[in-house]
Amino acid sequence: MTSLSHTIRHIIKPSWLFRKVLLINADRRLYTIVLIHLAMSAVIFTHFGMSKFHSQTEKVPEGAPYYSWKVGIPTFEFGTMHTILFQLTIIPLTMCRLLISKLWLSPIGNYFPFNEMTKFHIALGYTFIFLLFATIVVFLMFFGVLCNSGAQAFCDKFKTEIIITGYVIFVAFMSVGITSFLRFKIPYRVFYVVHHVVFIGYILTIMHTIDVVERKQGGRSQSFRWFSATLLLYVCDRAAMYITNRHTSVLVESKAIGSDSSDKQKMAIMKVKKPNLFHFYPGQYVYLKVPAVDNRWHPFSIGSAPESETLDFYIKVYKDTSWSGKVFKLLQYHEMDKKASGGVFDDNPIEQIKVEVLGAYGVGIGDKLKYSRALFVGSGTGFVPCLSLLHEHVNKCVTIDPGTYDKEVDRSSHNLKRLSITSDRSNSKFVTGAMPSMDQSAHLIETIKHVHNAKIAKQQLIVNTITLFGPMAGVLMLGLTLSWHQLSFPFYPGMKPFLIYGTIAYQLFFLGLVIYKNSQGTSQRNIWIFVDVMITILNAVLDWYCFTKDIWGGTYDPQHLVYYSILSLYMIFRFIGHVVNAHSNPVEEMNKRKTGLVVFDKVRFVWVSRSAASTAQVYPEIEYHWDTLVSAWGLKRARQTCKISIFCTDSNASSCRDLLDAINKGSLFMEGAVEFGRPSFEEILDECTLEVLESSDTNASTSTLIAFCGSERLAKHVKEVKMFNDMLLSMTGNTQHSFDLVNQSYGGLVVSNGKSEDASAGVDTGHERISTVAEVAEFDSYSVSSSGSLRSKDFRGGFSLQHVFDLARSEDASAGVAKFDSRSVASSGSLRSDKFPGGTSHI
Repeated sequence: MTSLSHTIRHIIKPSWLFRKVLLINADRRLYTIVLIHLAMSAVIFTHFGMSKFHSQTEKVPEGAPYYSWKVGIPTFEFGTMHTILFQLTIIPLTMCRLLISKLWLSPIGNYFPFNEMTKFHIALGYTFIFLLFATIVVFLMFFGVLCNSGAQAFCDKFKTEIIITGYVIFVAFMSVGITSFLRFKIPYRVFYVVHHVVFIGYILTIMHTIDVVERKQGGRSQSFRWFSATLLLYVCDRAAMYITNRHTSVLVESKAIGSDSSDKQKMAIMKVKKPNLFHFYPGQYVYLKVPAVDNRWHPFSIGSAPESETLDFYIKVYKDTSWSGKVFKLLQYHEMDKKASGGVFDDNPIEQIKVEVLGAYGVGIGDKLKYSRALFVGSGTGFVPCLSLLHEHVNKCVTIDPGTYDKEVDRSSHNLKRLSITSDRSNSKFVTGAMPSMDQSAHLIETIKHVHNAKIAKQQLIVNTITLFGPMAGVLMLGLTLSWHQLSFPFYPGMKPFLIYGTIAYQLFFLGLVIYKNSQGTSQRNIWIFVDVMITILNAVLDWYCFTKDIWGGTYDPQHLVYYSILSLYMIFRFIGHVVNAHSNPVEEMNKRKTGLVVFDKVRFVWVSRSAASTAQVYPEIEYHWDTLVSAWGLKRARQTCKISIFCTDSNASSCRDLLDAINKGSLFMEGAVEFGRPSFEEILDECTLEVLESSDTNASTSTLIAFCGSERLAKHVKEVKMFNDMLLSMTGNTQHSFDLVNQSYGGLVVSNGKSEDASAGVDTGHERISTVAEVAEFDSYSVSSSGSLRSKDFRGGFSLQHVFDLARSEDASAGVAKFDSRSVASSGSLRSDKFPGGTSHI
């Protein structure tokens, strides 16, 4: 079947630019914060630059040698210097792990992308390095030219204390910037140690402005006034981490998967006793320290449920000399000692492995109150947070009586009909819910082929992209208005017209947003619409008053500035609300009214694993959760509330055969949950979308959480597929169904020379993660379908279809393995095995 995503691509014919727009919209919350930061930086640069420009024009006589240099360069330097200090002010906030872990569940979390804090931290760092480099280049050029022209005073300044400390600051921060840029190509320990030079840079920055001139006569702008508060907040946050969030525990269970003699990938599984009063949310991470290995902290995601008695960690093992390799060795010795002692460890604390836990930190994967369904996708070691979510879902299900659960689902459906704010679909002729007689998949594809509003959907996407600049424009105009009215000199020509026309343009921008939102069916016609209209009218009244009194630009009194600020802040927050799609969520309102546990109606768990050996070891853990659900609810109900898919992309034929031998009698394997090959995320999301449309009433809203944990490269593909799915819902008039993507991606590849292989041991936390498992490899694979058949995939090297025949012929028939019939090889290249009782086939 042609995927819905591919059908939409065929209709829309997306260009390279359109795909970029899709990705920008997928990360719109992050881009909104970045653009607001740029606007604030521009305001600071302009404010201090204009102040310096005015002082320089008064100090330097016109016609003096190098007049434009002596006026322009100090203006640029002074503005850039304070912009750099602004970056240094914000950077500590992005490092407050404990504060971030507390704020993400607050109302601020609806607007601020705390899960993307690492990316924002990187963006701030590169902005700072760029400004610092530009400043030093312009400074050396300026002083060098004037020194060569014979101005001895400029030559002497090269030897002053403030210039020398400036050189050291430049070297310190540039070393951090260079190692950060090369973090995937250098040893992780080098990157980690050099990164701490930042704190030396902060100390040097304070010393920079307390030079001999400041100590004797004063008058310098002191840098510590900028970042002392946020730096102190970071220090307090770090102290609170070690005082309140540090726990000592012991290892209660472990597995060392793989062996030193084998070239297979190795994994260390650690189950640590959960400390008392320790609480976390799925998706959060902790820092681990194993004193028996070293005294360093290493971040890892938690794989167990919050209510479990253990904290489970799945650690990808790299070189034997790395921290993960040493832990692997320790667990091997531990297992041998445990076998020798008969498996009794609990009564002998000397033989227990002590583990220190610091956390939990980071953000959870979505607020479960907001969603009725969930799709968890983990690639490589990114399955760990998803496994935690699956474990939590199963635990909640088994604590609820199935009959009670069915009644709660019916009640929720009834409440959602009443709470849903149904989209105005009068302009759409293709409302899926209006045609239940046809097969949903076939109907949707047929609908999309003939739908005429694909162009409208593209226009909506472009409009949403344009509105990303709304908050930035508002912050820029508000900031410049407040800033320029604090200057001690009259406005220069051009400043007043800029404020006038810029403010009017922004107000018209906001008016356009109001008209657009009111014309869309997705807009809520509630009190906020009337407030928007009133704000627009007040803007016009204030503009008219300022024109008639001629008080616009330079003569605003504090009262008028307050009025202007209130109106501007309202428009800014309304823009932000539109960008982040902050609206009333019927699912959230309904879940908040529940008195019992909040459980997803349906959960889909997808894991893409490169290692067959790791899959074989983790598979029993996943199967245990499935069997627990089946035992409590029965197979039919378990299928209705949960679906598990495991894709193994290991190119080693022997490893895949070992995996099949280990799991071919498992309940999940019989359910068709295990496939050998590369998954199609288009088909996975299509299936979830069709399930939502088929199971939901026409007027009932649904909200589906898509949680992805994996590499940044694969995250971009998932984002694009999700955005095309959103366009599908918009084009077919199903806007009451929403899909939210929560991404915890990590970047980097394991380099061939192994320099970056330690990389925090392949952690999935989104913090200090350097390397990953290559989730979807380019190799031959085969997949076991739900019907029990074996079908071929696209072969690009590795083992081919012939290897499958060789595997089949090499097995002993007495072991209960069926031989393949060559006549069952269809012309399409698929390979079908004889079906055995129980719904599975054996190789």
